[in-house]
Amino acid sequence: MMFQFQVPTRSPTEIDIQLSAKGIPMTSSIAYKLIVLPDSVLTRSLLVQHNFRPVPIAPQFLYRELDRATTATIAEKLERIPLPNRESSQYIVTDRSFQASNLLFEFLNAQPLSMFRADNPYDWFPSLLEQKSLFFNYQPIFDLEVGEIVGHECFARATSITGTCLNGRQLLDAAMVTGLTPQFDDLVRTLCLPTIAKFPPHQTFFINVSPVTLVRQPQFLADTYTLTQELNLPTTNLFFEFSEAELLHQPERVRNAISQLREWGFGISIDDFRGDLSLNCPLREIYPNAIKFEGERIRQGRRDREVFDRLARSIDTADELGIATIAKHLETAVDLDDCRQLGIDFGQGFVLGRPQRTIR
Repeated sequence: MMFQFQVPTRSPTEIDIQLSAKGIPMTSSIAYKLIVLPDSVLTRSLLVQHNFRPVPIAPQFLYRELDRATTATIAEKLERIPLPNRESSQYIVTDRSFQASNLLFEFLNAQPLSMFRADNPYDWFPSLLEQKSLFFNYQPIFDLEVGEIVGHECFARATSITGTCLNGRQLLDAAMVTGLTPQFDDLVRTLCLPTIAKFPPHQTFFINVSPVTLVRQPQFLADTYTLTQELNLPTTNLFFEFSEAELLHQPERVRNAISQLREWGFGISIDDFRGDLSLNCPLREIYPNAIKFEGERIRQGRRDREVFDRLARSIDTADELGIATIAKHLETAVDLDDCRQLGIDFGQGFVLGRPQRTIR
């Protein structure tokens, strides 16, 4: 059984919107930029004394060129600067030109400057990307009414140098702290799509993507569509999943990119949905095919009638709009009963099935 969503499709000719801009490949020779937003005049002055320069198009930001060979050296120098409050100053690492960059947008995922240090706990992450050391587990998604599997969510995993398994949360944290979320998303797509193309046809898969990737790597759209055509993978079988919290802070260009994905037939899912779908809800403009609720939110509704009523209203509105509802992180049979009482369509979680290397 498949998700029965009405996803409009069309085949672009010559990738008819101009998405020919190519990003910089992830190689060890690339020079990145460490960009800092100082918290005070004193911090700014100290950084300038240590060879940080104003960003030409946005002088409130300071930057230094950065590559793999100098990262530790610069981190050590930063640690020796008597900065007054490293937690308040923020930084990102980017490989984009200043002309192509949207710094205010990118700084939505900035980290405290204190995180950039010589003993960075994520110094292994760039090497993992270069070696393409990812594999995937697939968690089944069930139709809660008939009990059949209707799709799978793809979870990226990796093996550390000590042999332990790195889960999705650890990989996402590493990508965010190192400023390499777009490169991580790009690698996930590059490795995941050929893998799921080998599974039996007519399977539906959900893949998580950060909106940051759509801004910093505009070729992601065209490259994704091209790869699906090369693999003979129907776009209607693929759902890109975006966090509600991130989408609520995104510029218009992200919404345009999501609209393009929809035009090509890809499904759009909003993850960790906590809002509503009233007429003034900005996310209605995205026209998602599915929204996902956290299992903890469902459990809160069990204890709090007000939360339950808000969930019920959102689910009723989604049903009226033809948007599928999915609950994730379901742990017990009671969770399943709550979902059915609320009228949620689909569910996933350990009570239904754990992520596995193969699909069921």
